[in-house]
Amino acid sequence: MLLAETHPALLYGVLLGKKMRVKDIASLYHCAEDHVCDVIHAFNKDGLDCLKPNYRGGRPATFSKEERSLIIELAQIPPQTIGFPFSHWSLAKLTQAAMDRGIVTSITAETVQVILNEAHITYQNTKTWKQSNDPEFETKKKTNRIAIQPSAPRWPGYLCG
Repeated sequence: MLLAETHPALLYGVLLGKKMRVKDIASLYHCAEDHVCDVIHAFNKDGLDCLKPNYRGGRPATFSKEERSLIIELAQIPPQTIGFPFSHWSLAKLTQAAMDRGIVTSITAETVQVILNEAHITYQNTKTWKQSNDPEFETKKKTNRIAIQPSAPRWPGYLCG
């Protein structure tokens, strides 16, 4: 497929080269004559540069670069070092921590996910196992595992027959 077949400026130019009138081009492509003229004038003025999209920005960013960088910085701090009982951030916990620390007043987990994705930072689900402060925890855990080990299945003693 030729570029002229996909972009209006080139299409209009090709048709003008074939001595088609603006009115006929507009009716052929179901658009206003003013639009055809604007596209042709832009092509005459800028050449192929008029093919580049003209983005106008859209809605302004809700969070500043500073707020985004603080959220990214917080995401890179292990939660245990700042007093949380879990080993990894979840989106919900990171969102709540950002609001509790006053980085932002309100933010959704989806927005935090977008900010982390833009910074190429991965996140993990929070592990449900929490670490104990008990110094004898490891020995208790090992003894409990031994006590919980299933024993051999017992034969109920019934005879079928």
